[in-house]
Amino acid sequence: MQKIKRSLIYVISVIFVMGLFASFETAGLYTYADRLNLQSDRLYLAYAEKTDELSEFVMDKDDETESTGKADSYKLGDNSPFIREYKLILSYLDLMKYPDSNIFDTLTEEAVKKYQGQQGLEETGVLDIVTMDLLDGEEIVFEPGDTGKAIGDYQAMLATLGYLEDYTSETFDEATKEAVGEYQVSKDLEVTYNLDTATKDALQEDMLSRNGQ
Repeated sequence: MQKIKRSLIYVISVIFVMGLFASFETAGLYTYADRLNLQSDRLYLAYAEKTDELSEFVMDKDDETESTGKADSYKLGDNSPFIREYKLILSYLDLMKYPDSNIFDTLTEEAVKKYQGQQGLEETGVLDIVTMDLLDGEEIVFEPGDTGKAIGDYQAMLATLGYLEDYTSETFDEATKEAVGEYQVSKDLEVTYNLDTATKDALQEDMLSRNGQ
């Protein structure tokens, strides 16, 4: 009986994973996998590029070296791409300068303490689960002059939709500003020339629609 149960679970798992890849391939999501900023386990599942990467994620989700690498907390001296992502959010909140590395340095610790103080948390300076969840939920508005991979992601979307020609700079330059304004007009959005929540949501929806979702 146990062997039958294990066999059924295995078959269901295989069908589930094959179904995921079939739906993702049909939607064309692989095309933009390397342009999208992966910030959570859920998005990793949605945009995994290779079968072995997905397998590692499913089989070793709790193993930091085998999965996406996101730990439960980060502190002074740690080194991780996820630290850079949170440093980026902190920089957009004007709590520190634009990140130049993946290292959790003293400037990062001070920025985390400031943020925790603003949120009424204990100012430990450690990026714990509560602090990271709050940072993940921050409404970030990108403005002319901002730089970074996130800007490049939205530039790529604007270019794909025909509003921008050059999207390789990862800088919110004048051309990007004009493209954002034109897009906002076309979608009857408030013309702020900023990548605000409404504009970012609309771009993401248009990209999903374009890929058949």
